[in-house]
Amino acid sequence: MIQFCFLLALIRSSLAMDAVCVFAGDGNGQVTGEVHLFNAHEDAETEIHGVVVGLTPGLHGFHIHAQGDLGDHCKAAGGHFNPGGAAHGAPGDQERHMGDLGNIDVDAMGQADIKIDDHVAKMSGENSILGKAIVIHEGMDDLGRGGDEGSITTGNAGPRAACCIITEISQPTPPYNL
Repeated sequence: MIQFCFLLALIRSSLAMDAVCVFAGDGNGQVTGEVHLFNAHEDAETEIHGVVVGLTPGLHGFHIHAQGDLGDHCKAAGGHFNPGGAAHGAPGDQERHMGDLGNIDVDAMGQADIKIDDHVAKMSGENSILGKAIVIHEGMDDLGRGGDEGSITTGNAGPRAACCIITEISQPTPPYNL
């Protein structure tokens, strides 16, 4: 029975995906920190959890961008990851970019504790977010409700304060011999 439970756990862990994105001051600011991304299985929400420091207090747009390139102060990351060609929106909207993760809230000390569970962005399949960039913007994302062209394409979140590349972490090998 113990071996069966272990094998079941091993199979489940082999379906899980784990990734990290480390911010190292590549944007317009000196933002540092990291977020971890986790999918328990292909149909599960992607959990995005972490801490970043070095931002101004308030809300900041938080998006997955189309390219895994941090060059030119994060501009090389391209636009929001949007393989379906949807309009920009909020994380809970029916129509939105795959990369639309809303805003993170930065406290008076310049720190954001990030906890997002997203049902659209996935780390496997044809439209995997692995290798893409996460960008934190200097301003608040209006979630596509600003009433202008910028709102439905970018959320009017402004320049890029920080970026990182989503990198898969290999699953640790259990210390058991089967």
